[in-house]
Amino acid sequence: RKRRVQTAAAEFNRKPGKGTGALVRAGILAEGAAPVEVAAALRATAAIDKAALGEFLSLPDPKEGPHFHKETLDAFVSGFDFAAYRIDEALRIFLQAFRLPGEAQKIDRLIEEFAAQWHASNVGALDHPDTAYLIAFSLTMLNSDAHSAQVKKKMTREQYLGQLRGTCKDGSSPDPAMLSGFYARVTRLEWSVEERHLMRIVRQGWMAKKSRRKVAAQDRRLFAVLSSRALYFYAEQADLEPVAYIRLEGMAVVPRRLGFEVRPAAPVVLGKDGRDSEVRMVKLLDRGDGALAKEPSRHSSFAFVVDTERDAAAWVWAIRDWTLDVPDLPPPAPSAPDADGRRRRATL
Repeated sequence: RKRRVQTAAAEFNRKPGKGTGALVRAGILAEGAAPVEVAAALRATAAIDKAALGEFLSLPDPKEGPHFHKETLDAFVSGFDFAAYRIDEALRIFLQAFRLPGEAQKIDRLIEEFAAQWHASNVGALDHPDTAYLIAFSLTMLNSDAHSAQVKKKMTREQYLGQLRGTCKDGSSPDPAMLSGFYARVTRLEWSVEERHLMRIVRQGWMAKKSRRKVAAQDRRLFAVLSSRALYFYAEQADLEPVAYIRLEGMAVVPRRLGFEVRPAAPVVLGKDGRDSEVRMVKLLDRGDGALAKEPSRHSSFAFVVDTERDAAAWVWAIRDWTLDVPDLPPPAPSAPDADGRRRRATL
């Protein structure tokens, strides 16, 4: 079945506008499925590319006729529980599910639907859905400004607050302290990085990252947390911010003795410098200016070692649930929780 899902997802990824037909042929969707069923299938099919999903969800409907894409987007957004989350937290959760398209009108459709759902789930947090929309849209722009290498002169906190002055329905301004908090969190961690207290944790535990240096070097001990989107690494088990992460999109996992290797699922495309044109692993460095600096790894594949073969099989099985791999090994036997409480300092 996983091969059928992979084939359907690959077709969806190539042509998002016609992708539901592939899901029907694979048996993921029934013919004539309702928008709520389509939304559920899209959320459950991990092999669908996040960029393709964002493109599909933001497609316009004909002026006259069925509003299939609008209703599918409504159902997709309704599947999130935004209650008791700040709007920046909720938006980070929302944007982990897909990648925003580049077209402004498509971004507008997605953010407008998000804002309406968030406001309905947090009555009284902001005065009106329109205010929620303006703040949410401003946060997406702030994220692009803060984390794009092409933007040399970054927006300041004062400039960000000034953009939202007088945006409430009565002409007043949102709480400056609240907006300052949004600014600090978004400029420190871009949307692609999940905040630990918000992520869906699939598996966690200590492991050693094998050094790729030619000279013998000590393996680096890290506390790893697997979400449905990425494999995060922390210097300490209790840390809230990762020191590095590997996005699972486009990756595969291969069993190794007492461990595993994470590597590209497809042949690597080399850039002009002779290196992988895709960034597979990102290191996060705190340079004391409020933002975490990103340092892309030069490598394409990464090897890790754990304590037992059973742990290794459990990690491989868990990661393969969220990659394009076809499992070729049986599920691991139940084992004790990975988080053993030991604290080991690690560096990258």
